Amino acid sequence: MKHLICPLIVSVVLLTTSTARSAELRVAVAANFAATLEGLAPDFARTTGHSIRLSSGSSGTLYAQILNGAPFDVFLSADCARPNRLVDQNRTVSGTRFTYAVGKLALWTPSQRHPDAAWLRRPAGRLALANPDLAPYGRAAADTLGALGAMNGWRDHLVLGNNVSQAMQFAVSGAVSGAFVSTSQLIAHKVSQEFWWQVPERFHAAIRQQAVVLKSASDVDAAGAFLEFLKHPVTRSRIESAGYATRSYDTLAEVRCRR
Repeated sequence: MKHLICPLIVSVVLLTTSTARSAELRVAVAANFAATLEGLAPDFARTTGHSIRLSSGSSGTLYAQILNGAPFDVFLSADCARPNRLVDQNRTVSGTRFTYAVGKLALWTPSQRHPDAAWLRRPAGRLALANPDLAPYGRAAADTLGALGAMNGWRDHLVLGNNVSQAMQFAVSGAVSGAFVSTSQLIAHKVSQEFWWQVPERFHAAIRQQAVVLKSASDVDAAGAFLEFLKHPVTRSRIESAGYATRSYDTLAEVRCRR
């Protein structure tokens, strides 16, 4: 019975808070979360009447597009630094920034079972990761190599993608022996866990993925309904099943964003 009640509650709450007319929300979403959001979009449409049009890429690229006037309504970044900058630059709707997911970094080695820290300390072949300057998962990967003392060994054998989706594609194509990707990607592609290692968070800063409504939003009410949808326990449970954590941060922790 509980499984029937929860979806009903979320439907009633979201239909109550949505606008009378339907809207198409333009959502700029970090590449790692795009597949998860695509899976959530039909439920959001069903419960609110609003649809979502996704534009995915690295957080850095999407941030630059926003600064250049791209007409997005909501930004789902893979970090907290860029949403925080947009707040400081007065480009967001006040009070909308929050952590919608905490990402999990993984090392995937398609032809090597049971990779671990020791594998990274013995460089062989080439290693793919997202560009650390553009993508938070790439930054976390670089931090992990640094923490393990493995960066110098890999430095001349790194292949940089624009985002984690491209880093994963390098591994799929056989161009690299391993790739740093998001756990959510591996779950979505049903990759056997014997071929990947979830990197312990102690090797890198938490990947706090934050959302924010932009001042350029054409329908602030619809955008607000979308953020409420992401916060709902039913949605949070689905996000966790997709390979993320959804831990709560207090107000002070949300403000203190150093990345």
